[in-house]
Amino acid sequence: MAKHYDTEFKNDAVQYYLNNKDHLKVTEMDSNLGISTSTLQKWVRLRAVVPAIMPVILKRKMRG
Repeated sequence: MAKHYDTEFKNDAVQYYLNNKDHLKVTEMDSNLGISTSTLQKWVRLRAVVPAIMPVILKRKMRG
């Protein structure tokens, strides 16, 4: 069964990654956080994409 993490944990995990990516391996970070490498990488990718598409989402909401 898949684990579900709250938004605060996801945001904290991504911030931990961003703060430590220059001196820790991703495998060390995910081990410290207790999550898989693929989960951490997915959250980091989503964080990069969401700000880019947010203006489009807001425009659509304003129209509709």
